[in-house]
Amino acid sequence: MFLAPIGHTKAASAEKILNRFNLCFKHAAVLSLDVDLQVTAKALLGKQRYRTTNRPAMDWRNISAFYKILCETTSITHLASRFLILTGRSTDSLRHIHKEQIDGAILDNSC
Repeated sequence: MFLAPIGHTKAASAEKILNRFNLCFKHAAVLSLDVDLQVTAKALLGKQRYRTTNRPAMDWRNISAFYKILCETTSITHLASRFLILTGRSTDSLRHIHKEQIDGAILDNSC
């Protein structure tokens, strides 16, 4: 099956696929299509061999040195990273941010 390699290498992606399959099956059932809800999507993905590994956070003692590196350029990624460090906000609010939405002068003063 073409989906099996994903289940073997990327556990988080496989979980998202399973959730989508379940939504599709339920939607098809609501539309009165001939679907078997007892068939699990796990059968399509195969057995999961991959285990997710934890990526430890940066040690708090290294943050100031890392922040200084971020101050060297004003790319959108560096500005967003500095904003994240300064405010402690989640990355959700930064995922689709545009450079025009960041006042560089405010962030430049923090270096």
